Amino acid sequence: MRIVQPRRSWQISVSADALVCSALARSRRADVAAEAASLRAALVERIVALNPQGDAPARLARLDLLPEDASWSRWQTVVFAGRAWDDDAAIDLAFALWDVIGEAAYRATIRGEQPRLTLGQRYAWPGASGSNSTGAEVSARAPVRATDVGRWAVLELPLALYADLDSGLMAARTRMIGAAVVLLGLGAGLGAGIAFVFGRSAEAGLAAGVIVSAALVVTYVLLMISLIAGSGLMALSRARIKVENDARGFPRRSRIVAASWVVAAFVGIASGFAAATLATMWVQERPYQGAVQQTSGTVLSWDDGHRYRVFQLQYEADGTVRIGEASVDELDLTVYSEVGDTVALEYPVEHPDRIRGAGRAAEGRDTNRAFAWISGIGAGVALACAATAVVVDRRRPLAARP
Repeated sequence: MRIVQPRRSWQISVSADALVCSALARSRRADVAAEAASLRAALVERIVALNPQGDAPARLARLDLLPEDASWSRWQTVVFAGRAWDDDAAIDLAFALWDVIGEAAYRATIRGEQPRLTLGQRYAWPGASGSNSTGAEVSARAPVRATDVGRWAVLELPLALYADLDSGLMAARTRMIGAAVVLLGLGAGLGAGIAFVFGRSAEAGLAAGVIVSAALVVTYVLLMISLIAGSGLMALSRARIKVENDARGFPRRSRIVAASWVVAAFVGIASGFAAATLATMWVQERPYQGAVQQTSGTVLSWDDGHRYRVFQLQYEADGTVRIGEASVDELDLTVYSEVGDTVALEYPVEHPDRIRGAGRAAEGRDTNRAFAWISGIGAGVALACAATAVVVDRRRPLAARP
């Protein structure tokens, strides 16, 4: 989604879909200047032209009948249908509309739903000077609470990183990659230091630190994607809800709904990765399905001309001495193994030429079973969270409904 910079002295960056949708919503009000009518008609005509095969005219006509305080998010579906948010002509018309409506109304509309964060709030600790969602000034000396740090770490920073990356600038990508590299380096140094203190191998500690840091990077990227996906799912499910009224009148309910959608997205994406891994492993294990026989092999030679070192092994199968090959990642051997070393092997009874380390078939079945449980339980949790969000969102007092 493109981020645009408002004209003149307007110092807030906003997504293009918010700009177009809010212009359509705000320009329906009776207090706008007469000049806005022609600009709005031109914007509507442009949106219809971008989606000639759709029902944009009828949908826009129904949206025009909504109350004046209806959220601009109600226009997102029709704006996304024709990619008006990525069309220069539509964006220029939206800017022109807001020029007529006025800067104060623009700021009130946009800031009312997506407050602008200062650099200190986005990239420093919570409590940095700036304006909160109510417009009140936040003191630079405000005490830092654990809840503020947690909110900053799991909500504000991921969203700020996404907004930075979504700008499409090479500098943003460089910052993201640089941050990941720095985190990996810190993890490696910390792991090596801990290993040294406890008298363990520094190489093992360094490897463990890199693995843990990489897991944190992947988890944080998944969290960032889940926040965006969760907000999108919530927007789709709340097409007939006044989001801003619900958030002000029922903040706890609104937080439950938002958190449920984010958890559903996070667990759903993780379950998708688990299911993909399960499918890949099943394909890899398919040649070894069925009865498996174990034997022992002797290293004859090796070849380093492949991705992994490939060993040539002599082994006995069905009373016949055979010679086969297997890579080091499939055997209980290392790059330091020598000619004459022995290793336990297994092979399918129907295909004795396929050899690998003994016990891999049982390990593969256990791993596949574990990933099947993870993907199944994850899918159930994701569906349960999504259902909870929908139920909680729909079961509101009548006063909060449109």
